[in-house]
Amino acid sequence: MSLFEYVSVAIALIYALAVGRLLAGLAPSLDKNKRYPIHFAWVLALLLVCALQWWQLWRTREVDWNSIRFFWVLVLPSLIYLRATILLGAEPNEVKSYREHYFAHRVPFFVLGVLSALVIFLTPWLLGIIPWLQFDLLHIAASVLLLISLLGLIFKKPAVHALLVLFNFGLALGSILHIQPV
Repeated sequence: MSLFEYVSVAIALIYALAVGRLLAGLAPSLDKNKRYPIHFAWVLALLLVCALQWWQLWRTREVDWNSIRFFWVLVLPSLIYLRATILLGAEPNEVKSYREHYFAHRVPFFVLGVLSALVIFLTPWLLGIIPWLQFDLLHIAASVLLLISLLGLIFKKPAVHALLVLFNFGLALGSILHIQPV
């Protein structure tokens, strides 16, 4: 096995935990007495992001791996797992209202979004995929995610949050067109 295969297995395990948490929270978040469409859309968005980020890992197959780079690439899936945990709560079945839960936990959720954007922004450079201060599409995506997360921190209005999750879906779907695992 190559180092890339070891790294990809470790990352896949963290994404699997995040996906498991998100899938386990689907039924409770759809309960008619407590569902909130914006919250549910974020659950779906994070599921999509897990799949896309795992697929994006293929870009790192030629990286000269060391322990620092290994730990660095574990950060983003860990942040996504934490975002899923915050979004659904420790016990999704015990949440009374996902609208109240979403707005009560929006600050840590979007702070982790800011951190995720910073990790995505730095990763191509830290892994040596592209030269320092050269930019690629991931930098644009990270900048959009940063903007979405900052706006989520600033605004409390549901209409703004509905737009933010739509922009997040647009960002994810747009990235599908540019991910090329060649």
